[in-house]
Formats: sequence, structure tokens, C-alpha cells
Amino acid sequence: KKMDETEKVTLEIRSSKGEVLQERFLTPQEVSVMPELANVRKLLEEGSPTMALEKLMALVEKTQGAAAVNSIMEQGRQQYRTLKEADEAEELRRLQEAEEEANAATNSILEENGREHLVHKAYKSGQAAQCKLCKGMVSVQRLKQHYEHWCPALYKDVENPDDEKDEEKK
Repeated sequence: KKMDETEKVTLEIRSSKGEVLQERFLTPQEVSVMPELANVRKLLEEGSPTMALEKLMALVEKTQGAAAVNSIMEQGRQQYRTLKEADEAEELRRLQEAEEEANAATNSILEENGREHLVHKAYKSGQAAQCKLCKGMVSVQRLKQHYEHWCPALYKDVENPDDEKDEEKK
């Protein structure tokens, strides 16, 4: 069916909660690509995001021109960079936090022998993880046993877990 020049088609852009974020009238050319947009959505649902993006950009070029495609792609690149920087900042914050907690730890044999850098190196390489209970650094291979048997946080008296064991034996 051809669209009458006097007909107005309204497009509503909604949030995931269904709230109307933006509303505008579509041009006849934009209305003509609506069935193709349904195919783009279908590609996304089928797990083909690259093909969906290609088709979407072709539709944008068809309705708004090549300059619009370039603008959209640049916005996407900028958003990607921003997200990547945020992820890197979060990872750096976690590493610094773990390093501070490791530095604050006392009773470390490695620390007593001036070799605490080994703990940081193991953490950064993924060979060690931080215990969520006691905040100590533990070999990834022994993390399960640490949680089950050795973690000082398993005892009421975290400062002297051996005292707790002695009390239980009496």
C-alpha cells in the first residue's frame, strides 16, 4: 500500500520499561523500510549481530545518506572506547584495592622475608585470588580448601584461630 502524503506515521522510542523516550514523525522513505527493520530485529534474535548491523546501516544510508552512517559508526566507536576505559579503570581499581589489602596484611611469611612482590605477581597473573572472607591472597588451586579448612574468617576469633581450635578440643 502506498502511503498518502497527508498520512503521518509516528515513531515512539521506548525504554526497556516501556516509557516513551522520544516521539517523531517518519518520512515516507522511513516508513518504506519498516518491514526491513523487522528483518534486522529477527537477525538479532537469531544471534547474527554483524549481519543485523550491516542491514541496519544499509537502511540508514538508504533513508538518511552516507553521512548519517559515518556519524552513527563514530558514535558507536566513542561509546565502545568509553566502556572499555571504564572497564579498564574498574580493573585497575580492583588491582589497587587488592594490592592495598595485601600490603596491609600482617603475619605474611613472604612479607616477613621481603618477598611480598610475589603475591602481587601471582594475583596479576591469575595464579592467586583474594579470599572474600579474610581478604587474604590464596593460590587459585587451593582456594576451595582455603574456604573449607584454613580461612581465618571461619573462626569466631579471627585474630587467633588456633585458640578457637584449642577451646574446641577441651
